[in-house]
Amino acid sequence: MRSADGIDQPAVPTALAATATATMSPETPVKKLTDYGKRSLFVGIGALVFAVVPGLSFIAFIPALGAIIFALMAMVRSTNYKGKALAGLIMGAVALFLSIIVSTAAVGSPTADDASSNEPIAAEEQVELSEEDAAAAEAEAAAQAEEDAAAAAEKAAEEAARGTVAQQNAKGSAESHLDYSSFSRSGLVDQLIFEGFTPDEANYGVSQTGL
Repeated sequence: MRSADGIDQPAVPTALAATATATMSPETPVKKLTDYGKRSLFVGIGALVFAVVPGLSFIAFIPALGAIIFALMAMVRSTNYKGKALAGLIMGAVALFLSIIVSTAAVGSPTADDASSNEPIAAEEQVELSEEDAAAAEAEAAAQAEEDAAAAAEKAAEEAARGTVAQQNAKGSAESHLDYSSFSRSGLVDQLIFEGFTPDEANYGVSQTGL
């Protein structure tokens, strides 16, 4: 093979030249694998931002899963640029976890409107309970008053039937006189009056003897 200067050069096999050309050409897969790591990192950052915002936390799982998938693709297919892929994987996992927590807290916490609407209901229930308690206390007091009145009336009846101390003494004296002699009713009453009992006490004592 002759060059442009007219100097003969050894011929290069066609297959070897093609191989060298292919080796020197840039490889597009490396660029794609590098892009997967970058994508994982950027999507993971976006997922973290979405996860901490209550309104956006409900959809934060989408970019979080995307960051995890991109990171796994970059780590499996390439031996280079695994640092960004690992960072994207961690961010995606953290974003997924935070989105679940923030979304659960947002759903579980009552809103201001719900809290304000529940306040009148709670106040009404408290008023109803207070009225019921007052009615129950009033009914219990009335029942206790009736029991006390009945007990007082029963005690008064027992005392009336038993008589006063003086009446009981007049009864005992009348019974004592009847044990030793016989008296008419009027004579026994006079005897008890003579002993110092009042006419009412004397009549009561004689009546209790059955005379």
